[in-house]
Amino acid sequence: MTFEQITRTLISAEILVFLCWLYKIWFPDSGADPAGKGLGVVYTLALGIYILVNIGFMFIHTGWSMSIAAVLALMPVLITIYGVILWLKTRNRHY
Repeated sequence: MTFEQITRTLISAEILVFLCWLYKIWFPDSGADPAGKGLGVVYTLALGIYILVNIGFMFIHTGWSMSIAAVLALMPVLITIYGVILWLKTRNRHY
């Protein structure tokens, strides 16, 4: 697996996170109030711009741009994994 394929996989995972956020914000069963939905839209727009910057780095086709795109694509995925770990760690367990 080449470094370019790894970077494309990371950006694909980032797009999946983006689509999950869109689903969670725009469907009525999310339980969010209007302020929460507005804040979610801001975060979603920011992530969409972030993804476009990553794709822009992918089109440059140099070693340093691929490295930057890989690091930038890995950050939201790591933040999401960290959030899931915290959620699993702090939820109320009934033993």
